[in-house]
Amino acid sequence: MKNEKLSLIPGAWSDASIWELIVDELSNLGIESLSITLEGLDKEITKKHIDLETHIHNVTTYIEAQQNDQCYLVGHSYSGIVASLAAARFPDKIAGLIFVEAFLPENNKSLLEVAGLDVESEIKAIKQNNGLWPPPTMEELIHQPFLSESQKYYLINTMVGHPGKTITDKVQIDKDVLKNIPTYYIGGNLSERIKTNPNFGNITFNKLNGGHWPMLSKPKALASIINKLQLNS
Repeated sequence: MKNEKLSLIPGAWSDASIWELIVDELSNLGIESLSITLEGLDKEITKKHIDLETHIHNVTTYIEAQQNDQCYLVGHSYSGIVASLAAARFPDKIAGLIFVEAFLPENNKSLLEVAGLDVESEIKAIKQNNGLWPPPTMEELIHQPFLSESQKYYLINTMVGHPGKTITDKVQIDKDVLKNIPTYYIGGNLSERIKTNPNFGNITFNKLNGGHWPMLSKPKALASIINKLQLNS
């Protein structure tokens, strides 16, 4: 297979450890990968004034450090937006974008808007939680049918409040800059909203019914799909 580096970006509320099972599964397939923790999501560090640009910078700093090497960016959930905007800064250094149950950027819209959430309600919750977006509760995770009980408890015990401004900042992106980057989407379905997103060219869809956290619920299947994507790229 190709030698491009695989960079795994966690979604909201999670640090790099959310990808541990995938890193191991990919390693078993001979694929080297690195998971990145975005600022403000390290349990040991409390940082303020973190916005969407901060998280984009976290990823672009990593991309720049690769010197002449290309890399694949793998974005989960919220980080579909982060990965896309980071790739837009250095399109020539991106071998491909791989989205896992992710939200994709739409011009002049925030993650909350793209996700179809009640923006007013979520902003109120952020203000009441000292500027952090509260993670899902166990009651909310009960409705995730693909997660085992132990996986639900894992999320409850590891998720932290997510910097609120990162999900309320509105996206600005050149609609043509990403169109020539190979783009893949892995998840339960490819919504019409994603299919018609004007910022991307052809999106190759790979179906995986594993709920919103397939890196926990179906790590072997997810790693296998990623492996095939790289082999065919």
